[in-house]
Amino acid sequence: MGDEKRTSEESLREMKTELKSLQKYEECYRSIFENSLDAVLILRNRKISELNKAVLTMLGYRDKESILEKQLFQLSPKKQSNGEISAEKEIGAMDIAVRLGSFRFEWTFLKSNGSTALAEVLLTFVSNENGEEVIRSTWRDLSERKSEERFKDLVETTSDFIWEVDRNARYTYASPRIKELLGYNPGEIIGKTPFDFMLDERKTQVMETITSLALKGESFQYMENISLHKNGTQVTLESSGVPYFNEEGLFAGYRGIDRDITTRKKVEEQLLLSESVFTNSIEGIAITTPDGTIQKVNKAFTDITGYSSEEALGKNPRILKSDRHNDAFYEKMWQDLITIGQWSNEIWNRKKDGSAYPEWLSISAIKNEEGEITNFISVFHDISEKKSSEEQLEFLAFHDPLTKLPNRRLFYDRLNISIQTSVRTESKLALLYMDIDNFKNINDSYGHPFGDEVLCRVKDRINSICRSSDTFARYGGDEFVIILNRLKTAQEAMEFSNRLIDLFKNPISIFKEDVYTSLSIGLAIFPDDGSDIIALEKNADLALYKAKNEGKDQVYSFHTGLKDSFLRKTFLINNLRQAVKNYSSFSIVYQPKVDAEQKTIRSVEALLRWNLDGKEVGPDEFIPIAEETNLIIPLGDWVLKTALSDMKTVHDSGYSDIAFSINLSTKQFNDSRLFNTIEKLTAEIGIKRSKLFFEITETAPMDNIDEAVRIMKKINTIGINFSMDDFGTGHSSLSNLKKFPLKELKIDRSFIMDIPHDKNDTAISKTIIDMAGILGCQVVAEGVETEAQLNFLTEHGCNLIQGYLFYKPLPLEKLLDVLNKPIDL
Repeated sequence: MGDEKRTSEESLREMKTELKSLQKYEECYRSIFENSLDAVLILRNRKISELNKAVLTMLGYRDKESILEKQLFQLSPKKQSNGEISAEKEIGAMDIAVRLGSFRFEWTFLKSNGSTALAEVLLTFVSNENGEEVIRSTWRDLSERKSEERFKDLVETTSDFIWEVDRNARYTYASPRIKELLGYNPGEIIGKTPFDFMLDERKTQVMETITSLALKGESFQYMENISLHKNGTQVTLESSGVPYFNEEGLFAGYRGIDRDITTRKKVEEQLLLSESVFTNSIEGIAITTPDGTIQKVNKAFTDITGYSSEEALGKNPRILKSDRHNDAFYEKMWQDLITIGQWSNEIWNRKKDGSAYPEWLSISAIKNEEGEITNFISVFHDISEKKSSEEQLEFLAFHDPLTKLPNRRLFYDRLNISIQTSVRTESKLALLYMDIDNFKNINDSYGHPFGDEVLCRVKDRINSICRSSDTFARYGGDEFVIILNRLKTAQEAMEFSNRLIDLFKNPISIFKEDVYTSLSIGLAIFPDDGSDIIALEKNADLALYKAKNEGKDQVYSFHTGLKDSFLRKTFLINNLRQAVKNYSSFSIVYQPKVDAEQKTIRSVEALLRWNLDGKEVGPDEFIPIAEETNLIIPLGDWVLKTALSDMKTVHDSGYSDIAFSINLSTKQFNDSRLFNTIEKLTAEIGIKRSKLFFEITETAPMDNIDEAVRIMKKINTIGINFSMDDFGTGHSSLSNLKKFPLKELKIDRSFIMDIPHDKNDTAISKTIIDMAGILGCQVVAEGVETEAQLNFLTEHGCNLIQGYLFYKPLPLEKLLDVLNKPIDL
């Protein structure tokens, strides 16, 4: 001000100017308050004294009088979603807001129609000049936000970190975003838990909360925690997760999303320092003169558009124009503004970097006492993510996200249309079910990302010979399906199928690896092999099943004989379900393993038999069905209990050195109840655990090597041994094999049949015998039927023999009888 004194007249003029400015600011503030998309309520003495239009819209009320003078808890259910009483939660929140200046929390509110919804509430404490307690409550409906998070759980097209953990909270999947989020590659965190990366002071609380929710199988949302980046810096994460369950309906883990809210938290801390609705608004706001000159913008405006405040002031909103709307669009906008004083709609604008984006824009005219327009206020928010989500959701509803092919839903729709067209044009159509042979081995050997790339390359090859008039879809997993339309003869479909087979005579090159694969194809013709979708699909699937069983890498066309095979399988499934109710049609026989050097029976293997209506059903026929239907679990429990009882009988009869081997199926081996069942039964029956062997096939533990080793070692701790059956027929590597705590290897009978005449079989058998010695395992040859086979095996160090040369499988009574007799070699 300097040393000069102002005259009272000059001071008066300045006060008038300042008053007009304050009045104008009050008008702007009032317009922002009334037109904000957020619901804003003013509370005096903790009762509602003012509210804007958005409150009525959110709650569904017609007039303000029905809400005024109420307290917040009167607009909510008696209890909040977290169980707190609404009144107590309101009092607590307001006390915090008064003490800290502001407080943000989630609030369940009650609409006029009785329904409830969730809002994010910001309470800001303002004391007026009279010392009266004034609290501003800003609400934002979270329903759209919830919907978007559910969508982000489906696909990995988000910038957030998508994850999956098992029931022990160990990561089983991590999206690539983890690298940007915490500095780790996905592979570095698989097997670890989220708690391994959290600050100690927060870890315990989060673990207790998650454990409590997991026990109840409940989801969690917006749970905040602080994790350490690989470089040591702290990252604030907002986590949401939903539980998933296994086929038995048991809790299996969580799938969810982590979002980096470090920056957002810092911004929120800054926003809490300000009491201005203008500054705190999530929407971009611009105030213009009547001719459209921009006078003021908020931070959200600059964040969304890319224009700084300095760049926007003095300019016309035309700088945002995207040229996606014609003149009639803008004429209608100005007409509404002039006549109605308000306009709102979806509009495309352009950011400073030139990119166009959709926004929801609301423009209101501010008028003075004379009714003249003094300003326009534009309130908008970017809806790009919502639009993108809607488009992606629409695409994913009908397409496979990996290959971009039509999915099963779209396939059925097109198949229905194709059948109608065939009927109308009196033509044929072919349905080709295809399966990539041995695809599981590719995944196991190279990993799932590599397997995904194989699927895409297979798709590209097949697509190269498909006609545009046909439908090529991914049915699921490694299965594809093709609808060939407008065929004159079935031979055309067979010729096309053979062309598909030939496509894979050459390897697929992926990441500098040559991968050889092939297709198995099941073929059904409309109307010859089915007059509707159900029959056609079932018959094509039967043909595919036959093609796989007959050696793969081939086309199999449906014929009525396949249906007979299917009926036989259905017959066995139904009878097997009845049989496991009392197990009376099952029995166990025992095939001895003979020590050729000592001329004694060293051990016996328990083998399951099933007698159906007086006829024996072979294990090769009913065991796969039991696996497929999960009946192998109760059936396996019965075998285990019965065989252990027989083992007790044999030992009590004076043959305590005889070991017993019991086969475990793949599903039994991976059953979470296995250890407890074994421990309980062996203790109750009272057998010598050191004389008990569990035989597993080579492929049983291949799904998860480390987990398989853990299971086997745990069972080893109570003295029980493991034997690997059918060795040499699977695909295990030596690096995996050496991890297994095995006591015994069994040479598969397919290698024994042609020794010593077949050079390959003799070489393989000798290698397995030598390998068993290196690994410290005893080796058993199964399926020995001739003295020539016996002599070859004993000469090369394999003295433990199982086969018809000595004994066929025997019931318990005959086993006890032969144990009394010497072996004639």
